[in-house]
Amino acid sequence: MGHIGTVNITAHKVNWAGTVLNSISTKLNNLHVRPSVPPMLVAAPVELSVEIPSTALDELIRGVEPRVSTEIGDDGVARIRLSRFRSGYIEVDPQLHGNTLWIKPRGLTLGSARVPVPGLAPAYPVRLPELPYGVTLTSVELGPGVVRVGATLREWQFDVPRAVLDELMNQLSVVGRPLDVIWPG
Repeated sequence: MGHIGTVNITAHKVNWAGTVLNSISTKLNNLHVRPSVPPMLVAAPVELSVEIPSTALDELIRGVEPRVSTEIGDDGVARIRLSRFRSGYIEVDPQLHGNTLWIKPRGLTLGSARVPVPGLAPAYPVRLPELPYGVTLTSVELGPGVVRVGATLREWQFDVPRAVLDELMNQLSVVGRPLDVIWPG
C-alpha cells in the first residue's frame, strides 16, 4: 500500500519512569503501510539505542541494591563501590551475552593505590529480566559519563486511522520527496 523506507527518530532528555535519559534513538527499517482496516504502520526490524547518564544508572542500581553505588567516569570506565568501603572501588567492564550481563573486574583501587586484576578473575553474571514486546538487548557500551544500550525489535506494528495516516504522509512529504498514498476502494 505504501513503502516509506527507513526512518530515524531521536529524542533528547527523555523522562522515563522518573529517570532522565540523555537520548533515545530509533531506526525504523522497512517502514511501510500494510493494507488492512484500519491501515497498519509496520517496521521490521527496529533498532533502538538508549544513552543513560552515569547518575541515572546509579539511581537505578541503588533502587535494586542500596549497598552499591556506581559511576562511569569521564574516562569511560565503570566503577562499583560498596557502601561500607568508602575509600575504594572496583573498575569493571560490562559484557552482554544473550540475556545475561557479565561484570568483569579489571582493577581494584584502595585509597591512592590501584591494583590490576588478573585476566583470569571470574566475571559476575547479572541475569536480565525479559523485556516487553520481544525486545532483545544487543549491546552495552561505555562512554564518558554514560552507558549506551542497544536493542532490537523484530517487528513493530501500529494501527493508524486514515486521517492520522493522511496527516503523517503530508508531514513526511514536506521534509523529503512527495509521498502518495493510494487508498483501496
